Amino acid sequence: MSAHLLSRRWAALLPALALASTFTASAAAAHLAVLHPDPQTGQALLLPLPLPLPPAGQDVGASGKLEALQDMLAPAVEAAVQACRVIADPQGEDKPLRCPLPAALVAAHYGLATTPTEWRDRRGRRHAVQGGLYFSDAAGGAVAFVLAGRAAEVGDAGTVLSSDGSARFLRPHAVPAAAWKAWPELAAHTQAWARDYTTHCPPAQRCPPAPKLLGRLDRLRGGASEYRLASGARLQMLGASARPQPVAGEGAARAFVMIRLWRWQGADGRARQISDESRWFSSVELESKSCETQCSWQWDSQPEVFEFAGRSFVFGAFVGGTVHGYQLAEVLPHGIRPLGGYRWGS
Repeated sequence: MSAHLLSRRWAALLPALALASTFTASAAAAHLAVLHPDPQTGQALLLPLPLPLPPAGQDVGASGKLEALQDMLAPAVEAAVQACRVIADPQGEDKPLRCPLPAALVAAHYGLATTPTEWRDRRGRRHAVQGGLYFSDAAGGAVAFVLAGRAAEVGDAGTVLSSDGSARFLRPHAVPAAAWKAWPELAAHTQAWARDYTTHCPPAQRCPPAPKLLGRLDRLRGGASEYRLASGARLQMLGASARPQPVAGEGAARAFVMIRLWRWQGADGRARQISDESRWFSSVELESKSCETQCSWQWDSQPEVFEFAGRSFVFGAFVGGTVHGYQLAEVLPHGIRPLGGYRWGS
């Protein structure tokens, strides 16, 4: 997958950070943000996530045009950044920039009615806001709250904090390999890919046969995690791949199938694959050991699954080719709904 295609996927998937003013401030009692280390100082920065969230049955863009606040600065923030740039280097449009901002200006940029003065991590520890910051470099920029101390003192990069501690974070449980390799949904998932691959393989190319690329399902390598929801249901996420196979005419290139599968097991024990129209979270893709900067995306670490206001969400840092960032999605019994995030690179 090319980095260009990856960026196009994010453009379609990522309403990114929607203009928070399109949502009513009374729809949620708390705010969420992701911990992001300052790339230069290691200081603890908080990047707000799109809250309040639209109702579960409502399209993310139904309440109006959604804008990427990461790229489109509020007028007051834009003015402050331009003034900062004039002082730093009037000719340095493409040079790294760090501009201190009042915390109230950051809050206004994200449509927050007030500035949360403290945030709580998953352990319940409180961290104080001491200001704001706009930062940018060749990969992109963002507007953030600044916490007292360094990111290493607050927690792991990419973790979610809440302004009132109401988010309930779930612990992952490993699913035995013998169990996930026997999932009927895994067989159906890969068989559907094999049919599509065989149908659309260009006639002029010597495509390795789908069965050879997939191998036997009981020989897949990977792992699955299970999260136990308050409702009694279980969210299961699988990441696995087949053994690399040589590709004719590509020298040392080694092709393999990379499989992502999200599964919902109800409180009654019945399971189903969670649909993903974007094929971003749940997919089967052909990859190569020599993909270099065109590798498919992967979670950069174990994603966080949490429950908030009676709904289930997945959040995590990702990397793919020359693109990296954070992604937030809501998980429903029958589908995955991307809600936004941050992205740097191209």
